[in-house]
Amino acid sequence: MKQGFGIAFTTLSWWVCVLTGKYIQESIQYYVLIPFVILSIAVHWKYYREKSSRFLLFYLSGVCLGLLFDGTLVSLKILEATGNNMFPLWLLCLWLVFPLNFLHTLKTFTESKKMPLAGLFGLIGGPLAYKAGPAFGILLLNGLWWLAEGFFWAFYMILMGYLYRTWKP
Repeated sequence: MKQGFGIAFTTLSWWVCVLTGKYIQESIQYYVLIPFVILSIAVHWKYYREKSSRFLLFYLSGVCLGLLFDGTLVSLKILEATGNNMFPLWLLCLWLVFPLNFLHTLKTFTESKKMPLAGLFGLIGGPLAYKAGPAFGILLLNGLWWLAEGFFWAFYMILMGYLYRTWKP
């Protein structure tokens, strides 16, 4: 049951953020994405409330690391958002919900013997997820974006797996 919820949540999160960025006017996106993010965090917080401090530490680590990396790529113009915003709301919201996926769907990568698999998943899956941005017309990718994203996601997946095992949210 939890695995099914996790897969549905992971898929829904990605689609809600990306499709909102594509089809909903920037000034209205707040009314869709902010309630979605708040609801997502609230549901997970309620479920993990017994270990709330560890949950919060794990969650904020994942969010900050992702925003710092993508923010750096945006400032270097390796990633460029279409529209008026330098850093798009849909990408911010995607980072606000993504670390929650480690609590269910990506939990399998938190086992130490599966860390190389987590790194490989990040190395390939990370750039593939970003490749959808230009297809939807919401993101431009420049230079060696795929190399930066691949290495970051390999590192991110392994680090988050380690943090999950260490803090056990």
